[in-house]
Amino acid sequence: MGGTGAGVEEAGVKLDEALAGVKRIFIDTAPVIYFVEDNPDFVEVVQVVINKLMAREIEAVISPVTFAECMVQPIKMKAIALIIFLI
Repeated sequence: MGGTGAGVEEAGVKLDEALAGVKRIFIDTAPVIYFVEDNPDFVEVVQVVINKLMAREIEAVISPVTFAECMVQPIKMKAIALIIFLI
C-alpha cells in the first residue's frame, strides 16, 4: 500500500487546491493521530492542513470525542509537551 512518494505529494497539492477559499474545517480523529504519530502513509497530506492552520489561513473545529480520543496516548505516555500542544 504505502502512501509515500509522488502520490502523496500529488494528493497534498490536490488538497491544497481543494482548501482554497476555505476558512473553517472539521478535523476528525484519524488525521490528528496520523500527524502526532508521524504516520509515513499520511503525514505529508495532513501536513498541508497543519501548515494552513499554523499560518492561520484556516481554522479547525474538532468534536469533544475527537479531542478525547487524541488525548489517550499522550496522557498514557505522560507526554506533557504534546498534551499542551493539543490543548
